[in-house]
Amino acid sequence: RAFGHIAPAIEPALAHSSVDGIVAALKAHPPDARIALVGHEPFLGALLARLLGATQGKRLAFEKGGAALVDLPNGPAASGRLRWFLKPRILRSLAGPAENTAPRVEP
Repeated sequence: RAFGHIAPAIEPALAHSSVDGIVAALKAHPPDARIALVGHEPFLGALLARLLGATQGKRLAFEKGGAALVDLPNGPAASGRLRWFLKPRILRSLAGPAENTAPRVEP
């Protein structure tokens, strides 16, 4: 709700890309673009480290279900700024209790 309706753009080619490939794809977007990347370890941790200016081969360890927000005011080729790095349990607590959306079945 905070960002209004944003239609996702899925880039299947990026699923088999390298960290350099993702950085190159990010360069195609304007600096103020809001981009969400979803992935798995160890790739996602290596990408995050690279976006923060680490040398190749370094990575940050994500827990399954974790998330991070990075500002890239000078684009993905420059070092970004880590705004937050959250573990899954923190994200669950921020989400609040789960709503049961399944229809209720009476015996």
